[in-house]
Amino acid sequence: LKNHEKYRINSSNILMCPSRFAPNKKELHTQAIDLYLELTLDKTSTWELFFVGSIQQNLYYQNLVRKCAKMNVKFVTDACFVEKLSEIISIADKVIAVGRTAMESILLQKETYVPSFTGTPTKIDTSNIFLYQSNNFTWRAPCLQQSKILSLKTPNSLYAYVNNEYNSQFFIEK
Repeated sequence: LKNHEKYRINSSNILMCPSRFAPNKKELHTQAIDLYLELTLDKTSTWELFFVGSIQQNLYYQNLVRKCAKMNVKFVTDACFVEKLSEIISIADKVIAVGRTAMESILLQKETYVPSFTGTPTKIDTSNIFLYQSNNFTWRAPCLQQSKILSLKTPNSLYAYVNNEYNSQFFIEK
């Protein structure tokens, strides 16, 4: 992807949102755009938002493209990239995703966000990994209730936990 002329990377930082383009992913896409806009407020760095996924509903996809027309956003829909999502995630600095894609992002040691029902993406960290894991890394997770959260001791333990919990089940290669 980095060397592909169509998707030339023009900034120093990449926020990636791997997801199908369908109406049921609207909240994820909206929160990805919001996170991107928040990141661009820091004028000391430049950001690009990469949406990566297959088009399931063309009208939804076209509306999303129009919404992002004046932003530094790229849409990667080529099957050769979408099918190798784990490899594509490796070029991202931050990832906003749900489900297995969020878990893979953590395994690749990327700063990972999950959309939340509050409208603000939540960064997955050692204080909330168990809550989001129990809800398949989706916005179905309820408000964080500290009494229900088991904390891991260090940020590296987040990777170790996910690596141990999922890598053995899904045989994910880094």
